[in-house]
Amino acid sequence: MVAAARSGNTIFRRFALPFLLVFLFVWFLYNFNTPPVVQNVEKAAISIPEQSIETLTTTVTDYVMATRTITEMIVETTTSVDVEQQEEVVLTNNKKLEQKGISTATSNDEEPYQREKACFVILARNTDRAGIRSAIQMIEDRFNHKYHYPYVFLNDVPFHQDFIDYTTALASGETFYGLVEEDMWGYPDWVDQDKAWELRDKMGELDIPYGDSESYRHMCRFQSGFFFRHPLLDNYDYYWRVEPDIHFTCDIDYDPFRFMRENDLKYSFTITLLEFEETIETLWDTTKEFIKKYPEYIIPFNSSDSFISWISPDNGESYNLCHFWSNFEIGSLNWLRSDAYLTFFNHLDKTGGFFYERWGDAPVHSIAAALMLRKSEMHFFYDMGYFHDHVTHCPDEPAWLPIEKCSCDPADSIDDDRLYSCTAEWLDVLERKRTTLLLHNEFPSLRTFLTSKGLNLFTANLHPIIILSFVLQTRA
Repeated sequence: MVAAARSGNTIFRRFALPFLLVFLFVWFLYNFNTPPVVQNVEKAAISIPEQSIETLTTTVTDYVMATRTITEMIVETTTSVDVEQQEEVVLTNNKKLEQKGISTATSNDEEPYQREKACFVILARNTDRAGIRSAIQMIEDRFNHKYHYPYVFLNDVPFHQDFIDYTTALASGETFYGLVEEDMWGYPDWVDQDKAWELRDKMGELDIPYGDSESYRHMCRFQSGFFFRHPLLDNYDYYWRVEPDIHFTCDIDYDPFRFMRENDLKYSFTITLLEFEETIETLWDTTKEFIKKYPEYIIPFNSSDSFISWISPDNGESYNLCHFWSNFEIGSLNWLRSDAYLTFFNHLDKTGGFFYERWGDAPVHSIAAALMLRKSEMHFFYDMGYFHDHVTHCPDEPAWLPIEKCSCDPADSIDDDRLYSCTAEWLDVLERKRTTLLLHNEFPSLRTFLTSKGLNLFTANLHPIIILSFVLQTRA
């Protein structure tokens, strides 16, 4: 306790006065926007470029936001980087002990973060080990090291022990490994396997992606109608799908699962694309039969809540091939378990289209969402940078790059390419701008900014001008 008190006094003596001077400087700018205040900067013995002063004095909003930021920074300096590192070690050790059944709770412990009933879901082969490890590392670095959500791994054959060991070692949350049984992966009784083989062969000759792949068809059917019914997911309400070799290119500084629950969201995405028409030739006709047979499950097309115009420009007569790219999706398991969705899947499944053609889970999920969900129940995670298989979504927020919130280049983002993406049309239907979808904290952490400059909060002689530089850069 004495050492902590001494440390606190040292921090106060070194940094309180400079921070207080900066705080008072901005406060005066905000409350007394007159030339004398600017002249007083020289009296405060702080050397600030004239251009910086002009930037700070542009609008009242900038003054307010700068004041708030500096106030937050004063609070932030009371926590030592060394203490945080020690806490991380303690958390890691506690986790290992708890996995062995040893309690680490004490009467003085703070309440742990209340995670949602949610998990990451990963369908993988044993040969995907390297790609899955890369994906987990990305998720942990960008998000899960703060929240410790569990991972559920699924495979149609038993996982090898080295796969289990190497993936468990990277995950900060619990890991579970499940076998997909034949009733979820094999052929249903009504599918003619000889016919399916012949049609696969023809599609392969046309050089259609995965056209001749049998396992790909099993995967699409499983992801469309069965993954959410696997027993390992019974205790969860939300899922986040993860694929091998994906990249998250922006820090995620909030809990998307909590955001989904608090806003009653059922489905979310980062990338939209157009489907290969040759793979779903009868999918929309089959969907129209479902609409006619089960109108009680459909949001009326004339309702302001309907999203039909995003997938059909002619009020349901045709399908424009738009779909959410489902290798990333965060969704409600309860919606997928609902009578409406299960009835839709069973209606599709009975036709054999997953095997006779190559119906993908992406258009299936997308069509179901557009038919059954209200506009307010879907969300575009614009602020999550995401890359998979040469396709990129990157938020166009220039201020995020210098402070290393994102590592992607907005110029590479597919969002505005209307030849291949339907994201612009999605925004048109909702009559929204991308900036209205930002969920990040408005200002990045000062610690992140200083780290990018090779500094930290406790660098000797930390000058207030560095803090002002941070404020100016985040407002640029």
